[in-house]
Amino acid sequence: MPLFHFIGLDKKDALPHRLAVRPEHLEYAKKHTRLGGPILDAEGQPQGSVMIIEAEGLEAAKVLMDNDPYTKAGIFDHTELRPWKVAIGGIAGYEG
Repeated sequence: MPLFHFIGLDKKDALPHRLAVRPEHLEYAKKHTRLGGPILDAEGQPQGSVMIIEAEGLEAAKVLMDNDPYTKAGIFDHTELRPWKVAIGGIAGYEG
C-alpha cells in the first residue's frame, strides 16, 4: 500500500487547544499512522505535526487526515499531503 507524507502547521497560539485535543489525536494516530510526531519550536513546544500514513491512494489518505482530531478541531493553519517513498532507512513492516 502506498505511503503519504502529511505536514500540518499549527495556527498561531494553538498550543492550548492542541494539548486539549492531544489524547484523542494520539488514539486516532496510533491506528492510522506509520510514523509521526510534533514539529517543535526553538523552545521545544509543538507547533505542527508530521505523519507518514499508509492508504489505498491519495483520496483515501485525505479522508484519513480530514478525520484526524487535530484537523477536525481546526488546529492547523496550513496542511500538505503528498505521496512519499522510503529511500533511506525504513519503517518496520514496510517493504516498499
